[in-house]
Amino acid sequence: MTLADRIAVIDRGVLQQVAAPHEVYDRPANLFVAGFIGSPPINLLPARIADENGVREIAAESFRWSAPQRLAAPSSPDVTIGIRPEHLSVTPRAGRSEAAVEAVAELVEALGSFSVVYARAGERLLGMVVDLETKVHPGDRVTLHLDLEHAHIFDGQTGRNLSLGG
Repeated sequence: MTLADRIAVIDRGVLQQVAAPHEVYDRPANLFVAGFIGSPPINLLPARIADENGVREIAAESFRWSAPQRLAAPSSPDVTIGIRPEHLSVTPRAGRSEAAVEAVAELVEALGSFSVVYARAGERLLGMVVDLETKVHPGDRVTLHLDLEHAHIFDGQTGRNLSLGG
């Protein structure tokens, strides 16, 4: 990733995506590519798309929001929301479209200039990157804010990234 101008991601002999490393990370073509690239890995949450009073919404375990305009049509109502660890925070980010999830911190990895916090929200263990000023300790109850502007929505059947609009 650090030396290449372009990379190819292959799954069982089938080419999934060819692009610059930052594009593969920021705009993965599908669920396989999203899960393959990134450390800590992308957070994945099951969800459903539904039309409520003429508005297409995405509903996950503890939140719902209006589906982005650019979202391609899914093959079924079941989708997976992908949120990179840097797009989760324990403090709201001004001006962002966010959803909040209650969680309990389980593990905090101090890695120098930042920490990786793993927090349990229901059955899901979610990873996030926090700066040194954000103090979280194992056992702390936290509210995780998901930056929905950077969320990826993957088709539940094909794994295709619906957020790319195509």
